[in-house]
Amino acid sequence: MHIGELPMIIFTTVAQMSVGAFWILGIIQLIGRRAGVKQSAIDSLTNAGLYAAGPLLILGFFAAFFHLNDPFHAPFTLLHLGSSWLSRELISGVLYALFGLIFALTQWFNRFSRTTRDIFAALTALAGLCLVISMCGVYYFTGTVPAWNTWFVWVSFFCSAFFTGSLAVAIALLTTWRMKQRGSSDKSSDTDSKGLKAALRRGLFPPGKLPEGLIDLTKRSIRITTGIAASAGLIILMSYAFFMAQLGLGSPIERQVAQNMTAHGYLLIRLLLLVITIVLVALVLRSYISDAAYPKRSLVITLWVTFLLAFVTEMIGRGLHYEGLVRAGINTLLG
Repeated sequence: MHIGELPMIIFTTVAQMSVGAFWILGIIQLIGRRAGVKQSAIDSLTNAGLYAAGPLLILGFFAAFFHLNDPFHAPFTLLHLGSSWLSRELISGVLYALFGLIFALTQWFNRFSRTTRDIFAALTALAGLCLVISMCGVYYFTGTVPAWNTWFVWVSFFCSAFFTGSLAVAIALLTTWRMKQRGSSDKSSDTDSKGLKAALRRGLFPPGKLPEGLIDLTKRSIRITTGIAASAGLIILMSYAFFMAQLGLGSPIERQVAQNMTAHGYLLIRLLLLVITIVLVALVLRSYISDAAYPKRSLVITLWVTFLLAFVTEMIGRGLHYEGLVRAGINTLLG
């Protein structure tokens, strides 16, 4: 794979995970409201996932800066907003981070009305959508690279957001459930009320045991997130069959890309890990969660293993994406 593209591999994978997680958290908020659960209770369930989405994007941007010859030249990419998808990618990423930060702070400190916070949440989700669209545009509209100028870029990028983002939210929900379960029986939590650690714990995992209705919402939300993850993973898996067939029947350059993708066994590893992840999500986790009376350690470990497998397979998949960097026309590069 193109190891030199590692910064962009990390950036695109992690940023899409962040956006996907924020969208999924919004879905859970809507489900909770329709179920008649108090807003403060829903917030106590989703806050941990919300405060993880921002650092993920920052991590992605930090990695992307290493892709630049001079990171201090990054602001110059904004000079061509009307014609450059790279400029649109950067500005939408900045807006996503800005609106997300404002929304997170208003949630943390319980400021402004719920309507105002919902507006910032909607703006964050919209900026995230623009970010993923811009990422697709950067590659899809590169006309000199036939393997990128295809529907597969859009499918793989959006499905990646839902695939990894859903599992990240599932981990946040399960962690919140487990922390509040343990915190309700932890006598030391009443005395340890000072310091940064205590402040962070109060912000992420407010004290008090989850009420019965919220436990039901938690289990339902984890089932929904894992269902979305399994569906997105399945779409990615099936898309590879059509994409590889398209490359194999295409131009000499596209056939070269297909050869590059299959030359070192990374595609096989990618697909095997994807199948294992889908099986774990669809068959193991969903039935396990349905029967769980409380978040057992084995359930937490299984979910973490599933998430790590999903992240690894997406990183490999993004590396394979850069195997498509074979140009057509003048200065054609065949491998």
